[in-house]
This record gives sequence, C-alpha cells and structure tokens, in this order.
Amino acid sequence: MFNKVLPYGSVHIADQIVSLIASLAIVDIEGVAGTVTDIKDEMIRVINKKGKQKGISIEKGEAEEISIEMRVALYYGYDIVETCKAIQRSVKSEIEAMTGIEVESVHVKVEQIKVKPQEIL
Repeated sequence: MFNKVLPYGSVHIADQIVSLIASLAIVDIEGVAGTVTDIKDEMIRVINKKGKQKGISIEKGEAEEISIEMRVALYYGYDIVETCKAIQRSVKSEIEAMTGIEVESVHVKVEQIKVKPQEIL
C-alpha cells in the first residue's frame, strides 16, 4: 500500500493498482505479447484470489520510491533491447503520472518469444 499525504487528508493506493497500471502501460507497445508468470506465482494468485498482476513485482524503497520487475513475452522479429527500453519508458511515465509515486527502476526480464498470430485478410 502506498500512502500520499495531501493538504486535506491522505490517499492510499493498493499495490495491485500500481501493478495494473504497469500492465496496461505495455499493451500498445509494438512487439510485446504480454507478461508471463511461473507456476508458483500463478498458484498463489489462484489461491489468494488476488495479489500482484501476472508477471509484475513491486518493491518499495526507503523513500517511498519503487522498483518494478516485469517478466514479459515478446514477439519474434522485434528488436529486444529497443522493445524493453519502450517498456521501461512507458511503465515509468504512466505510474508517475497517475500516482505521483517515483519509479526508481523498471527491470524487464524477457522470458518468452512468441510467433505473432497471422492476421486474416
């Protein structure tokens, strides 16, 4: 939970909201197939019926800044480094713009390469 003290009270932002913003920030990036998770994380999500967004971990620093780790699948044929840079820029800017929380780092782990489905003409 992230807390922001404002002049007339405080705002509490759940970790799940920050994770959701991060996952939505990469939806329109060319070459990104989505986030991925391992079986252990998926079982925890199913059992708890809540928890972090699939493939996204958030760590809070001492000064309320955060570090994000995203495990992603990319489509074959795209420049991996440039796609990951786009992910980092998008996630950082969206979270900071929507929440005011400083994003110290966005670590991207490419764990899968997928073949893009053929478009039907």
